[in-house]
Formats: sequence, C-alpha cells, structure tokens
Amino acid sequence: MKNIKAIIFDWGGVFVDAETKERYPEGKEVLEYCKKKGYRMGLAVIASDFEERKKQIEESDIREFFEIFRIGSLSKEQIWDSGFKGKDAIFEEIAAYFELPAEEILIIDDRTVRGIRYANQHGHPSIWVSRGKFAHELPNEETGEPTHRVYALKEVVGLI
Repeated sequence: MKNIKAIIFDWGGVFVDAETKERYPEGKEVLEYCKKKGYRMGLAVIASDFEERKKQIEESDIREFFEIFRIGSLSKEQIWDSGFKGKDAIFEEIAAYFELPAEEILIIDDRTVRGIRYANQHGHPSIWVSRGKFAHELPNEETGEPTHRVYALKEVVGLI
C-alpha cells in the first residue's frame, strides 16, 4: 500500500468501542504515526446519537488529526439495516475533498457491509478492523474481501 496519500477512518469500532463508547487506547498513537508519514486523514461517521457523537469527536484529543470529518444521522431502525447506503454519501464527499484517485485513498472501517463494501465498489484499498460488535459481519459476495484484515487499529501501522 505504498501509493496511499489519504486515509478515511470510521469512528465506532475503529477508535471507540461501539457498545461501551470507550476509546481504544491505540488510536492517538496510530494517528500520530499517520501524520508523521504525511497521510491526509478524514473521518466518516454514521450515528443514531448525532449530537452526542459530534460532541464526543469535537472534544476528543484526536480531532485535530482529521482534515475533514462528516457525521450522518440515522434512525434506530436504519442501524440494523445492512442495506443502509447513507454512509456512501459521506465517503464520496470526503474522497472528493481529497481530490485523489481512489487507489490512493485507504478506507479503514469495522463494518464490511458499509466501509469495506464501499471501498471495493469504488476502487479504494481497505482495512477491515474485525473486532467488537460487528466482527461477525464477514465479507461476502456483496461486500467483497477487504485488502487487509486486522484485529486492532495498532496493526495498521505495519501495513501502511
């Protein structure tokens, strides 16, 4: 993955446990590494608790690493609908903002049905963080396989 110039991260499941809302300890260290390597970074988020999530991100000590972040709101019913496509628009907006070819924008997400599927459909390399609430969502014909699979965000450092 030598040609990567930008990374779009998901929030829940990547930086924060999706159920407990507690931050994973390695997030800031990984972002510092990415910044040092010169990667541009964005954050793509879908949340049922829009205001709470926005506040959590804005007040976090890692907000400064993201050149752009977008949060989409969804209802509780949409959370469980694996066909929900709302996050695609957020990925598209951030990718367009970077003005780079798809193969130079890495997507890191904990959901195969959202981030990994989007990456595969649009030519982006991807890293699936397979842990927590959605670790059971295995890649399938619709989502395609991620470029890489990790079990903790800190493993990303060895791949980029």
